[in-house]
Amino acid sequence: MKKAKQAGTDPYLYLLDWRNTPSEEMSSSPAQRMFGRRTRTLLPTTSYPLKPKVQEDVKKKLLKQKSKQAKYYNQNTKELPPLQIGEVIRVATKPGDRKRKWFKARVEDQIDIRSYKVRTEDCRLYRRNRRHLRQSKEPFVQTSETSSMRPPQDNHPNTMPATAEPIRSQLTGQPVQDNFAGQPTQTEPVTVPPSQEPTADPVKPTVVTRSG
Repeated sequence: MKKAKQAGTDPYLYLLDWRNTPSEEMSSSPAQRMFGRRTRTLLPTTSYPLKPKVQEDVKKKLLKQKSKQAKYYNQNTKELPPLQIGEVIRVATKPGDRKRKWFKARVEDQIDIRSYKVRTEDCRLYRRNRRHLRQSKEPFVQTSETSSMRPPQDNHPNTMPATAEPIRSQLTGQPVQDNFAGQPTQTEPVTVPPSQEPTADPVKPTVVTRSG
């Protein structure tokens, strides 16, 4: 594709040639495995390679090729020890980032052979591969999001809730003494002076005009 872009030619012609080229350790090309025959290209050829032919042992050859690739990939690797449920570890929340940070977490469950479900201290749940988890001996302190968002409450015994006492002091003109001993106070009936009694608004007569 890069060569086609540099040369300014059609990239689909390069794809056509690649699809007709036999794969590594395979006796057939992608076009032969897909359509059962080769496709026509700009290269002159006879009609014999274009005849349909069923490719045999395709799955067996693909598995053999994958096993060979896995052998070379795993030749310098080692198996990591399994993690126990409840174990404190360090987890990479962004595995693809080179400057990734490792946060403290706790193993919740093992989902697959190398896959674990972990929960961080801020109650976030992640699913990570074993290579993104590191064992740690640090203490795990889980913080609840609901408790941090709850407003603080004053549980002092001398604090009195807001009641009708301020209204009573405004009507009678007498100051109310605070009861700091926590004893129940006896409330007296409130008498409202006649001058301060609420008066009802006078009802205005309804005026009906000639036009209704």
